Amino acid sequence: MFPVLPLLVLLLQCRCTIALARLTSGNYLGRPAAGDPLRVTTLFGRNGRTVLECWQLPSSFAIGQDSGIEGNLLTTLGPVTSANLAIIKPGHNGGLHRAPRVQFVIWTSGLAKVTIPDSKDVAWMEGGGNGLLLAADTKDVVEDDGHITTYPSREQTVAFALPLPDDKPPVPISYEAGPCEWHKKRRRAYST
Repeated sequence: MFPVLPLLVLLLQCRCTIALARLTSGNYLGRPAAGDPLRVTTLFGRNGRTVLECWQLPSSFAIGQDSGIEGNLLTTLGPVTSANLAIIKPGHNGGLHRAPRVQFVIWTSGLAKVTIPDSKDVAWMEGGGNGLLLAADTKDVVEDDGHITTYPSREQTVAFALPLPDDKPPVPISYEAGPCEWHKKRRRAYST
């Protein structure tokens, strides 16, 4: 059986929830603690141009009480309309494009490099605990051609796309220019 099938079943619920185990090392989504807000690297449009930003979203982390994840960190992404699974070939170049819809993208394995033409900002999306991105640079908020996504490793990459209702992103509490700190560098070695 495909190893991500249990995750797919969880993601098909009306509300999408992220559960993170307590970690003693590594930098997973900024190593949040209970009460910390969810921060997510976001592709968005400012003045008609695609930008990478680090958004602080309204949902906060709490200690989960659900069976199987009790005592671990939990937060909600909010409602989603579906869950789409992509298996991406090693070395694939997604080319210059806008987000087809407002969606969370969760990479569960592999490596993606997200860049914007005429910008020095780069977001390294590594599968696993650092694999969350909000793609909201849709044609109704950007006039340019969007961003470039490449998959520079020799490993296949697995990602889920979770479209949001009404094609509207959540309203951030605050945002900073550039990707979130943990997406500015690759953390692991990949064969390229």
